[in-house]
Amino acid sequence: MLAIEGSLPVEETYLFEVGTHCGVGYLSLPINGRFWISDEAAGEWNWMPPEWAETLGPGEELITMEVRLSDDGTALTATLADRSVSYRQTTEADPVIECD
Repeated sequence: MLAIEGSLPVEETYLFEVGTHCGVGYLSLPINGRFWISDEAAGEWNWMPPEWAETLGPGEELITMEVRLSDDGTALTATLADRSVSYRQTTEADPVIECD
């Protein structure tokens, strides 16, 4: 099932399409009213796992990943090309990420 911005049940896998123009360390669309960030990106601008980047064709900026919320809804795992990335809900302490 393709997920759209909004509400996802926990412990179910959905397809989620996101833009990669500014990387995927921060998901630019909210899920369940929250924004999500990966500590794996370590604040790096335009971060994306190489395995995910390899799925993009020339001029493409959208990827479709599988996303799954943890049973308590506080963690999200995104998977594409056999590579998973863990995300957590953003907090006020996280840097503001603005994309041009």
